[in-house]
Formats: sequence, C-alpha cells, structure tokens
Amino acid sequence: MAIYLLLKQHRITKLQYLCKKTTNNVCRCFAYKGSGKRWLSHLNKHGVLINTAILEVCTTKEEFKQKVLKYNNVWKVGNNPAFANLKPEEGDGGNTWCNSNDVNRRIKLSKSLIKFNATEHGKNIRTKCGKNTRIRQQGKSMRERINNNMYVDPRKGKKTEEIYKPGYTHPQQKPFVITHIESGNEWICNNERDFSQKLKLYADPWLRNLKRLGTVYIKHVKPTTTHNFNKGDTLTFKYLYL
Repeated sequence: MAIYLLLKQHRITKLQYLCKKTTNNVCRCFAYKGSGKRWLSHLNKHGVLINTAILEVCTTKEEFKQKVLKYNNVWKVGNNPAFANLKPEEGDGGNTWCNSNDVNRRIKLSKSLIKFNATEHGKNIRTKCGKNTRIRQQGKSMRERINNNMYVDPRKGKKTEEIYKPGYTHPQQKPFVITHIESGNEWICNNERDFSQKLKLYADPWLRNLKRLGTVYIKHVKPTTTHNFNKGDTLTFKYLYL
C-alpha cells in the first residue's frame, strides 16, 4: 500500500489540515475527510467542503516520517492557527491529550469510568469482556495470542521475538492440572493466582518447582495450614493442553 501525505483546506474558512492516508486507491485520498478532533468539529460546523492536495507519496513509514518532518517545520504544524492539527503530523494518529489540561481531563474521564462501572450495565459489559478474553487466551502461548512478531512488550521495550524464543510457551496463560497423588484430588488452574487460592500454597516456590521438576514432595506442613496435605505427600504438574 502507498502512504499519502495530504493537505486539506476548507473552501469557505480556508482552515488547513495536514494528514495521512494509506490506501491502494488514490481516489480514496479525496474521499477521506480526515480524523482530527478539531478538524472534524470544524467540518460539522461549516460543512464538508474540502479541497485536497497530495504532497508526498511514500512506500514505508520511515520514509513518510522523514518527508512529513519538512512540512511540520516549515508550516509549524501544531502551533499554527491556520492549521486544525493539534500537534505535528507524524502518521501515528496523534495524541488526543495534547494542548489540553491533561490533569483535569484525566480526572474527569476517571470519574466517568468509575460511575459507569458501578452501574449494572457496566458490570455486565466487564464480565462479558473478561469471559471472552479468557476463552480466546485459553490454551495459547504468548506468541500465539499476540500473533505479531512486531509487537513491542511495553514492560521490557523489546519485540516479542527478542523475548520469547521459538518453542517457548507462557505457562501462566496455559491451563494446568495439579494432582495430589495420595488422595487423587485434582485442581485445574489458569494462572498463579488460581494455584495459590485453590491449593493454599505460595506460587513461588511451589508452582515454580512443579513446573521445573514435574513432581514435588511436601517436606513440611505448617500447623496453621488450611489444606489437608501431609508430610511426604506428592504433587504433580502437567499442562491441560499440550
């Protein structure tokens, strides 16, 4: 697909808007209205009467960023009242919090979400979304769930392929079974939290050792424990889905 750098101008007010459109059909560049908040508000008020000019045609995002930088600097996009852009065009959709009172706006949004989640409708939506997410993730490795090697893990700042080597599976996202050999009891767990709640054992080191060894012998039991394990009992570990 080609990446087009577009300059749009309102025919009546002469307000301009710098934007990007990725498409295989150049005609869509002229049908595209834009996505900027201030720009769309302006169109709603004054009508969709737009002139469109194609400034650049690029094949990669890196090329687009290099070329759009020149226009941002010359026209001072983001600080120029002649443009509807709230920030310089970079091709990433922009920051909707830019040039606004971030603190007050975030507080207002937070209060709105808390109020919504407290309603019965909000609780039902959260429950439904959580259930659907668990179903989609069940039995899948981290690589399978992300399904995109270009994904960057925000916790580590690295790409997936740099963190999770081929063949590696994310154990916390694969259901596993813990079996108590002496009693025959089995517990199906989805993560460390399930393990801790159901077996009343600390995930570290119990679950860590079970995953590493496959079998763990209970060497001591605290008098205050709430489970029925005895000294010398055996616990085994296996994944529910291989």
